[in-house]
Amino acid sequence: MQKRQFKFVCLLAEHTKFSPLQPGTVFSISIRVLCCSRYSHYSILMVDEVDGTYHVIESTWPEVKVKTYLEWYAHSDRLVLPQFLDQSIWPFDLEAVLAKEGEKYPVRDIVEQPLDIIRTNWVAIGHRWNGRSGIGRVGTFCTELVATGMGRADSFRIRPNDLYSPLGIVGITNGEEFRTYKGQEAVLPQFLLYA
Repeated sequence: MQKRQFKFVCLLAEHTKFSPLQPGTVFSISIRVLCCSRYSHYSILMVDEVDGTYHVIESTWPEVKVKTYLEWYAHSDRLVLPQFLDQSIWPFDLEAVLAKEGEKYPVRDIVEQPLDIIRTNWVAIGHRWNGRSGIGRVGTFCTELVATGMGRADSFRIRPNDLYSPLGIVGITNGEEFRTYKGQEAVLPQFLLYA
């Protein structure tokens, strides 16, 4: 089997469409509220330079995994915003990201990080999350995966709202939002049709 050779395309910021029958949507909304962010999840779109197929790498339960674009698209109903990086400002290290494939999702930090956000940003007292220093952490968050590729030293502390602003962030251009639909055949967004 030939080794995969991926090339970075863009970041994908997303949030799940709310449904009381899908427990993941409550998790998505919780992240958005705690982080004061429009989006709750980040993944990375890449293209296989050998066969031209699109893939997504993301950190979700239970681990960091590379999926085909088709698998990723049909996973859930969500709103997705492609974000393009100016490589002269944010040279993306896809090798560093791919090296994290198979790392576990940080379950303990799912509880600890929100408590830290509440206590330091809203209540201004008490608790300091162990992961705040990066010491003793096991696993990789979705935004941490993206920040690793961007070369951020504090990648474990990056939240969705650190990567998105409706006004834009220097070196990051927001594309046009598109929707994915659970169980439906994948449709390539416009920006990929003309790539």
